[in-house]
Amino acid sequence: MFTCTPCNRRYNDQASIDYHLLFSPCHAHKCGSCSKYFTSEADLIAHAAEARHHAFECKPWGQVPKSAALLRVHRESNLHKRMINSPLNTFFRSWPNFPFHVQLPPHKSWEQLHKFYGWDDQTPEYRAAWIRYQDALASEVTIWFGDVLELESWQKLCRAVGINPLPGTCANGSMATRNLYVNLIDLIQWARTGRVDGEVKRWKNNADLFEYSIATKRIFERDMTANDKPNVVLRHLTNCMLPR
Repeated sequence: MFTCTPCNRRYNDQASIDYHLLFSPCHAHKCGSCSKYFTSEADLIAHAAEARHHAFECKPWGQVPKSAALLRVHRESNLHKRMINSPLNTFFRSWPNFPFHVQLPPHKSWEQLHKFYGWDDQTPEYRAAWIRYQDALASEVTIWFGDVLELESWQKLCRAVGINPLPGTCANGSMATRNLYVNLIDLIQWARTGRVDGEVKRWKNNADLFEYSIATKRIFERDMTANDKPNVVLRHLTNCMLPR
């Protein structure tokens, strides 16, 4: 017996399989790059377009620049470097067989992980995973916003919530964000996706922020400890998050 592997058909002799390979519609359109066969030219064109689309994919970022040149520029950016070292990416990818999608907001990925493993909220396994998730959120802020002594950290925070003009000193940055109420997960997602300035919603008070955080499950409840690295967002906005 002779088997045509691409279409899983069997033939009694070499002549029959040669005829099949030469004239069958299944082999009329072959991709020169991956050797896959397609039954129509349209399918082959669609496959080639999809292959080109993924050729420039940045997996740590979860996005696809439109050209090799743009991909090279992206790989030199701070966004790319920070996504490679992302504590959240490391956390979600540490779970065997879990289909992690980088561009999803952290709270959505957590919901999917929760469902994927079917955890009961009262079990030690769930609580241990939740603590690791909260630690990853805290570390993620450090990756994106740096520490309290860096002016860039204050300016990035101001850009996220649309504060203009940007502060020229760390002291001015602290003053500009003194009564700022924002959700930490929204802030992280803004930084991870490279969105435009001013997209992170500001809330009037802690009560409104609390209600929003509960309703949307964007929850950060990690206690600050002496071992935490100095961080502008975690230190400055800790009173704006959910009560411990």
